[in-house]
Amino acid sequence: MPASVRDLRLQRPRRARRITLVALVDLVIILLIFFMLRTNFLQPRSVGVGSSTPTKAESTPPIPPMQVELHRDGSTWLAGRSLNDKELREAAAQRQRGDKDVAIVAVDNGVKLQRAVNIIDILKSTGIVAVDLRRARSFETENAN
Repeated sequence: MPASVRDLRLQRPRRARRITLVALVDLVIILLIFFMLRTNFLQPRSVGVGSSTPTKAESTPPIPPMQVELHRDGSTWLAGRSLNDKELREAAAQRQRGDKDVAIVAVDNGVKLQRAVNIIDILKSTGIVAVDLRRARSFETENAN
């Protein structure tokens, strides 16, 4: 190349190429906030994966859970009627259950923990597989209506 052409070329200043992480961190924070706001933590969802042919257990309708209420005054309720511990044991034993029989125990505010544990023990002794213990809204407001 002639010297004159070489002199006409402009020399570009070489700058150091550094990768800045500021933009990447901003992007990650925005995505994190987006997914946190989009996620629903209160209602777990699952994808059902099953066989194409229903089995005998799947063809029978599920048994609704036994719903027991423990009121603040110490009373135990099942299906709208008050029961003592012996009657509750008999009612739980008479249930026709499958392999996955469950009970829900709704506990009013002010009920002692030992009382709830005693009811759970009664239900488990009759063959109920799982007991779901829940805090109930006050039963007094329901009875007032």
